Amino acid sequence: MQGQLEKEIRASWEPSLTTFKKLKEKYLLYR
Repeated sequence: MQGQLEKEIRASWEPSLTTFKKLKEKYLLYR
């Protein structure tokens, strides 16, 4: 149960992390 819940949380976070990384890269480029 615990492992399954963790997988679901990670899966739901993945798109947000990808978007965040892209935004961070843009921000670093413009500095």
